[in-house]
Amino acid sequence: MQIIQTSEISLSQKEYFQLLLKKYFTSRSNLYLLIAPALLLLQYTSKGFLDNVDRFVLFLVISYPVYLVIYFYRFSHSKENRAVLTRRTFSITSEELSAAMEDGGSSIIKMNNFVKIYKTKEYALLYLLKNSFIYLPKSAFGSEEEYKTVLSWVKAKIEIKK
Repeated sequence: MQIIQTSEISLSQKEYFQLLLKKYFTSRSNLYLLIAPALLLLQYTSKGFLDNVDRFVLFLVISYPVYLVIYFYRFSHSKENRAVLTRRTFSITSEELSAAMEDGGSSIIKMNNFVKIYKTKEYALLYLLKNSFIYLPKSAFGSEEEYKTVLSWVKAKIEIKK
């Protein structure tokens, strides 16, 4: 049985904040949050005047993305995220992912517990639940081949469940 070992993985509060923002605002369903304020602003300013309802709607549309950025910032800098930010290494087989944390903790996750993979050029997020994921940077693997192998193991288990 092949075992793939990662180098130490760490995620700073700033990196976690950027990861959350990138993931949230790049999904298609949330893209409107970035486009809608500009379109509404253009529509309302082209009328030449703004009544109170227009101002209120414009305020809501512009303030919601700002609220989300503040929310993600506070969430990523919360003390409750200690487990997410703890340095760790992974030992990965085709059947399980074992984590060894810097603080002495450990966990084993069966590959068939993953429900989704989100990939970028730099990392993959392996989802256990809708908002719970394992962060796997490509740089933590010894080679590109190891990284692709791990993702193929997870993908195979996800497809079996479908």
